[in-house]
Amino acid sequence: MREQHFHLKIETAALLAESDDNRIHHCRSEKWIPYSRAKEVLDRMEDLLHYPPRPRMPGMLIYGDTNNGKTSILGEFLRRHSPQDNPSGVTILDPVLYISCPPKPDEKSLYGIIFNKLFEPYRPKEPARELRYQVVKLLQQVGTRMILIDEMNQVVSTSLNQQRHIWDTIKFLSKELEASFVVAGTPEVNRSIATYDQIANRLPDEALHKWVEGEELYRLLISLEKLMPLKKPSFSIIDPSTDTVKARFDSHFVKELIGRSEGLLGEITYLISETATQAIRTGEEQLNLKMLRSVPLKRPGQRGK
Repeated sequence: MREQHFHLKIETAALLAESDDNRIHHCRSEKWIPYSRAKEVLDRMEDLLHYPPRPRMPGMLIYGDTNNGKTSILGEFLRRHSPQDNPSGVTILDPVLYISCPPKPDEKSLYGIIFNKLFEPYRPKEPARELRYQVVKLLQQVGTRMILIDEMNQVVSTSLNQQRHIWDTIKFLSKELEASFVVAGTPEVNRSIATYDQIANRLPDEALHKWVEGEELYRLLISLEKLMPLKKPSFSIIDPSTDTVKARFDSHFVKELIGRSEGLLGEITYLISETATQAIRTGEEQLNLKMLRSVPLKRPGQRGK
């Protein structure tokens, strides 16, 4: 016979003995949920990290609608390649550097964020050419092989000349450091890059599309079920004839989830965590249509109206 809480991971099942408040805290905590498209992108990033150094390094653009998993993928890659101690040097080794593009970015603000990220003092009023030299020297010292820039759609808020200058800065740093750049943003970034062949050739795009009903979504829901400390199974059932675990989905639940989330991964995971929270508070202890409909959340396209 299967264990009573077969629908949960072992460590999640252990949380069932905790208080409701603790279980709700776990439901709402940040989690990495693996799925096949993310694995494809992460594998490609891993290839880039180990690419032999050369002046013209390949890179990547990850683009998709807001709240659809871009930052989570960058964060997971960063977690796998966190800074390391450097016994033979005075600085850490930081092979993968993550920064977030500032609003209305320019060359100096980009350098400033890199300095701050590495806790390196600098003089903001110095000319860009001096800061440029210092940034290159600093990143060489810490052994940076890849730079991740999130929220790159901020560049679209600047003029076309400023956009080109930012892309030129990235091209320069990549060449000097012989390092790859992975930038992430909304589809507007792809259109900005498309106007500049020298960058478009260096940053082939990887799209994160909206989620639709199908096997990939079902696998995601099973993964989420395993992480929500609920006492009753939601999507997993036991086939009594074979004593094996199978999946079963309420089509109304799935359609409601896709409709309210508009197919955005961040919205899906938020709705599931809040549905689990409602299920704990009411004693329902299950992800179902009633609990999903009790979550007070507007669709993304309706917010601000």
